[in-house]
Amino acid sequence: MINTAEIIIIVIAMAALVGVARRIAGTTIQAVLMTLALAPALFLAVEGATQFLTCDETYIILELEDVKNARYMQWNMNAFRTSVLVTGSLVKIFDGIVLPENYSIVDLHRFAKSMHLLVGFSVLLMIHEALRRYAVPRDKQSTFFVAFFTIALLLPTNILAFKVANYDLLSTMLGVLSITLTLGALTSRTLMPAIGAVITGTLASQEKLIASPFLALALFAVVFITATWNTSKKERPTWQRVASGYGLALLACIGTALLTWMIVKSVHGGLTISLSKALSPVISFLGPVATMFNPAYATTGLPGWMIPLYFLFVLCIGIIASALLRVLAPRLSVQSISRKASPIALTVMFILVLIGIAGTYSYTVYVHPMHPTLTGTYLPTRAFNDVIVHYMQPTYAAHMQAIIASSYGIIANSIPTALWVMTFACGLVLWRREESSFAPNLWVGTALFMFAFPIAYAITETPIGSRYLNLFLFVIAAYAAMIITDVLTRTHSKYSIALGAVCSLMVVAELFSFRPIVGSFTPLWNRPDAVFASMPTPGIGRTGYWGGWGEENAIAGKRIVDEFRKGDEPIQIFYSYPGEWLTDEPNVAVVRYDRARRSIGVNDYYIISRAAAGQKRYPFPWGVKPLFTVDYGGATMAWVFRGDQLRDNLMFAVPENQGGYVAEMSELKDRANGPNNPAASSLIVYEDGKPMGPPHAPFDEIRKIGKGRYNHWENVVFFTASDNTDPRVNGRRYTVGLGQP
Repeated sequence: MINTAEIIIIVIAMAALVGVARRIAGTTIQAVLMTLALAPALFLAVEGATQFLTCDETYIILELEDVKNARYMQWNMNAFRTSVLVTGSLVKIFDGIVLPENYSIVDLHRFAKSMHLLVGFSVLLMIHEALRRYAVPRDKQSTFFVAFFTIALLLPTNILAFKVANYDLLSTMLGVLSITLTLGALTSRTLMPAIGAVITGTLASQEKLIASPFLALALFAVVFITATWNTSKKERPTWQRVASGYGLALLACIGTALLTWMIVKSVHGGLTISLSKALSPVISFLGPVATMFNPAYATTGLPGWMIPLYFLFVLCIGIIASALLRVLAPRLSVQSISRKASPIALTVMFILVLIGIAGTYSYTVYVHPMHPTLTGTYLPTRAFNDVIVHYMQPTYAAHMQAIIASSYGIIANSIPTALWVMTFACGLVLWRREESSFAPNLWVGTALFMFAFPIAYAITETPIGSRYLNLFLFVIAAYAAMIITDVLTRTHSKYSIALGAVCSLMVVAELFSFRPIVGSFTPLWNRPDAVFASMPTPGIGRTGYWGGWGEENAIAGKRIVDEFRKGDEPIQIFYSYPGEWLTDEPNVAVVRYDRARRSIGVNDYYIISRAAAGQKRYPFPWGVKPLFTVDYGGATMAWVFRGDQLRDNLMFAVPENQGGYVAEMSELKDRANGPNNPAASSLIVYEDGKPMGPPHAPFDEIRKIGKGRYNHWENVVFFTASDNTDPRVNGRRYTVGLGQP
C-alpha cells in the first residue's frame, strides 16, 4: 500500500539519513549500510501516509492548503500555528512548481501531507544532531544513529504523527528538540542552546498545548545558566547578567510568536496581530489547572495578565534553584549519583509499567452519556469533546485510582513489547555490571519525570489517549535508545549487531499487522475479550484501544474496490465517521452518510466504525452479518455492509428535536402515510423480531409517550423503542416489513 508520493518521500529521507550517517561514520559505504538498516522502519513510518485523511485532517488540512483564505479555527484556539507558518508557506510556494497545472483536490491533499511529513522529518534530524552533540560520546554515535532512528520511526505515536497532517507532528518533534537543547545547555552550561530551546519551545507550544511545559523548562534553563556560570562563593552572578540573559530569552519567545503572526498576516490580510493572543500558547498548559478554580476560563481562555505573571514566576524559580545549587553542590557526590541514576530510574519505570499493565485489565472505561451512570457512581464534571470519561467507581478516590492506573496503562500500551523488554534488559545488564550509563543524569531524570504527566491528566480529569502523551513517549523512547546503545557498544560487535537486529525485527513484526496508520496499535499482551472484539460496545472502552479515526474508510474502500467491485461499474461508499479515502479510482463516490440519501442497492456499501457506533451513537445493524470487517490487534475496528443487506433495517436513525427518532425510508415513500391519507401505510416496525405499535401514531404521542409508537410518514419512519431507550445504542435490531394494506 504505497504510492509514488510516498516513494519520493522515502528516497528524500534516505538521502538525508545517508548524509547524516556519513558525518558520523566517515565513509559513504558504511553510511549507506547504516541507512539501509533503517529501511523497514522508514517504510512503516511513511507507507499509506498520503492515501487518506483522518477525522481531524478533513478540516485542519484546509488551513495548510489555502493560508490566505483559511478559517483559522485551530489558530484561534491557540493551536496549529507553526504548521500554518511553515508547512502552509511551503505549500503556497511550491504548489505551482510541484503540482501539475490542472491538479485535483486529491493531488493537493497528497502534496500538503507530503510537505508536512518532510518538515517533521527535518526536525527529527535536528533532534538527532542535538542528542549526538550534547548527550552521546563520539565512539557510540554510529550505534546510536541506528538505534535512535529505528526507535523514533517505529514508535507508534510517532508513526501516527508522521501520517496525519495535524498539530501532533510538529508539537512532538519541536517539543523534543526543545528539551534536548535545554538539557544540552544545562549539561554544558552554555546559553545559546537554551535560547534555541526557547525558540523551538515557542514554536512547539503555539502548535499544541502539550509542549508548553517544555518552553517553561527552557526559560528556566536560561535563568539557571546565567545565575550559575561561576559557582564560586567569591564571584556571585550579577543581576545585570541574569537580567540580560533572561531578557534575551523573553525576546526570543515573544519575537518568535510575533514573527509567526506577521508572516501569516502578510498572506492573510484579515488576521489582526495581538500580543496577548500571540503569547497565549505560552501559558496554555496552565488552562486545565486554572479552569479548576475558574470554570469560565474554559470558554474565555486565560486572561492576558497571567502572561507577565508566568514569566516572573519562571524567573523566580530559576533564581531559587541556582541559589539551592550553591548551597548543596559541595555536599553532592556526583559520581555516586551518576552510578545510581539509571538503575533507579529504570526500576521506577518498570514498576509504573507493571501498574499500567494491571490497570489495563483491572478497569473498564465508560463514556458518559453514551453509557448510563449507575446510582452511587462518581461522575466527573469536566467534559472533553462533549463526553465525560469515568470508571463506574463509587467515590472520587476510587475514580482517581482508576484513572491514574489507566493512564499508566496508556504508556504501557503505547510502546511495543520488544522495545520495553530490550530497554529493561539492557538496564539490568548495566546494573549487574555496576556500570554507569553514558546518558547524562539530566536526561535520566527527565525521562523518569515524563512518567509523572499521567498524574497531571488525572488531577485535571482530562481524558487521556496515546496521542496526548506522544511528546512524553518520545522522550522516554530517546532515553531507551541511549540505554540500548550503551549495552550494544559494550558487547562483542558480532553479538551486538545480532541483538539489535532481532529487537528491531520483533518491533516491526509487532507493528506490521496494524498498518498503515498504526494508531490502533496494541502490544502483544493486550488482547480484548470476545464480546468487545467482535461487536460495537457503545459507551464502553478498553485501555489501549481506539475506535478508528476515519482511516478505516480508506482501508475498507480499497478492499471494496479490489474484491467486491465488478469491473469499472459505478459504486457508492458511505462512511459513518469523518475521514476520507484519497483515491483516483474512476466511478467511485466516497461520501459521508449524513450528506447523502439512503441508498440500498448492490453497488452501495456502508462502513461503520467502532468510533461511530461506540462514541457517536451511530446506529448499528445488529444481527446482520457484515460483508467483511477491518480488524486490528484481535478487535474489529469497522464493519462493512452492502446496501441490500440493510434494506429492512432502521439503522440510520437520528433524534428528533422534541423526542423520538427519525429514520429515512425514501424507497417506500409511495406507500407511506401523508396529509391526504394518514393511515395508508402497511409498514410494520419490529424490535428484535417483535412488532411494535401502535402504528400511525400522532407525532405528539410519539414524542411525549413513545413506548414503541411509530408513524411511517412520507419518506421517513418516526418511531421510539419499546422502553424509550436510544435505539441506536441499546443493542436491539430494528427492522421493517410490509403487512396487509
